[in-house]
Amino acid sequence: MKQTLEEYQKEVRSVIFQINSLLQSIAPNMYAEVYELAPEEPLTILEEVFVPEPIVITKDSRVDEIGLVARGAACALKRNGYLTVKDLIKASYYDVLSTSNFGDLGMSELVRVLSSSGFTLKNAPKYK
Repeated sequence: MKQTLEEYQKEVRSVIFQINSLLQSIAPNMYAEVYELAPEEPLTILEEVFVPEPIVITKDSRVDEIGLVARGAACALKRNGYLTVKDLIKASYYDVLSTSNFGDLGMSELVRVLSSSGFTLKNAPKYK
């Protein structure tokens, strides 16, 4: 059975809603937009997928602004006194790893994020 344009548009909007929900769970600053579907261009559904500019991390950047995606990682760091990148790079890898509610996933992401901006934790093992 052939879909009408209205049925097709409704289905496409549903898919876009699902994409947006997924993007919001992965990275809150990402989204997808739908513009009106014209009968002559029924497959043109995404206007853009917005990916924000790379985050510039400095020593004064707050831990909740450096782009940690691991659930609760920034909160765990803040609760344990690590408020800025400067606080983190003063601490050793093992001090940060022993932070309550901060696990291996959070640490691997933190090391990746810091190293992408030229920072390291003291005594951090070398990752390849």
